[in-house]
Amino acid sequence: RHRSVSRGLGDVYKRQLRYLFLGLIVLFLVLIFLLFSVDPHPQETDLNDYRWDKSESIALTNGIEVLTPSNAPGYDIVCIAGTSSSTYYVSTKPLIGTNLAESTNIYTFINGESQLLFSYETPETGHWVNELVSTNEYLYWVYSDSTEKSIIQYDINSNAVSIIKSFLPSDGEILLTGDSRFVTWFEYQENGPIALWALDSKTGEMHLISDRISPTQSAYTRAYVNNGVTSFVEGDNSLKIVVWDLNLKAAISEVEIDSSSIMNPQATANYLLWGEETPESTQPKLHFFNLETNADQTILLSDEDVRVFSFHLLDNHIILNDRMSASLLILNPDDLTKDSFQQNAKSHVFVLCAILNSDCVLTYDAANGNILRIKL
Repeated sequence: RHRSVSRGLGDVYKRQLRYLFLGLIVLFLVLIFLLFSVDPHPQETDLNDYRWDKSESIALTNGIEVLTPSNAPGYDIVCIAGTSSSTYYVSTKPLIGTNLAESTNIYTFINGESQLLFSYETPETGHWVNELVSTNEYLYWVYSDSTEKSIIQYDINSNAVSIIKSFLPSDGEILLTGDSRFVTWFEYQENGPIALWALDSKTGEMHLISDRISPTQSAYTRAYVNNGVTSFVEGDNSLKIVVWDLNLKAAISEVEIDSSSIMNPQATANYLLWGEETPESTQPKLHFFNLETNADQTILLSDEDVRVFSFHLLDNHIILNDRMSASLLILNPDDLTKDSFQQNAKSHVFVLCAILNSDCVLTYDAANGNILRIKL
């Protein structure tokens, strides 16, 4: 009986040794795999960083409307604007030998066909029209020539034209932006502060938002408006981005920024987006800031992946106008899903891009001569 028990225990020990030997072999193979899979040059990335890559995208677009402008020979489309139901564009004929135009036409689309709304003709002296913005009732643009510079208001229903505000020809650039109700612009005064103004197209009221705009801002910075919310940078050495509710005429959030380089801040009631220059890349590092949780997620863009011409905030999506792929790149930072919209990989360039409150991207397809309304 004892011999029988000894043989049984011996068999158990043999099986245990066999399992132990197999386990050591598996462990050895796992260690070899880990050794060869480790990146010898790992990239130091913050936990909240997202590095854009070329992995497979999913479809975020829900539909595309293609509008073909009636563009006469010799004319160029220089501005586009729209609302949830309408699309407008400015077409100019250059004055030879100058940066001005001898003729400018402003159009809308009726049943898919271009319809002329307004024209300027100065074939001898030249003029310039840009910065087209549309609210629900009005069109706004900036008109300038050698004698005047003005913000123009065009009543869509009555065709009445009026001057909202005039400036000296020598004054700095006036860049308009807006949404379905509000229009904003910066005024750059020589030897004076930078001021941000807003116009309520519904009431006609014009008011000063801030006269402490940071001098670090470019002359081509815009105070983008999304559903009545805009943002701007204040301060000299210590900078902060102010998120401003145009309906309340008050700040709803202030975010202090430890950087002297803040590019094109844009905000909604829930999110804030801005760019930051970095020495590692010529592409901006994008900050996607959640105003409710104060979480700052960065999107890192490399020179190998993109050539950012412009970036935009639409609800909770980031729209990149990319020169490298000739595409609009769409990213939802909440779940890191992305999409790429491309018309013509060889020659396409989206030279104009606007964001509408109706979850729509409006852009001009320069290669094919069409205006596109891309629904998200």
